[in-house]
Amino acid sequence: MRLWTRSLLLYLVKKSGVYYASPVNFNYWFNFGFLSLYFLISQLITGIVIAMFYNANALLAFGLILDMSNEIYYGWWLRYIHANGASFFFFVFIYICVEVYIMVLLFILDNIFESQVQSYEY
Repeated sequence: MRLWTRSLLLYLVKKSGVYYASPVNFNYWFNFGFLSLYFLISQLITGIVIAMFYNANALLAFGLILDMSNEIYYGWWLRYIHANGASFFFFVFIYICVEVYIMVLLFILDNIFESQVQSYEY
């Protein structure tokens, strides 16, 4: 265990990763927030790199996309990460919006039924 105290980097990993203070209600579903942030950042980075090869001419645009995919190292990978990342980001974002909508709906219904039960009590 002395290894954790010798190195500053390992000490920071221990303090921020291993013994991270987290709330009691922290569960698996909080990962969707991290996933949406990850896909947003990957969209920004790959979008900026792909925008460097953008051409507004309709005759040259498809040729430049093919050139980016074939001639640039991992150009095909950037293109597919950007395309699939957009789909994943919207999936995660829509899931979060639906989950919030359902939670608000359940909260409203709970308050309605709770007020009706209280009004019938004598």
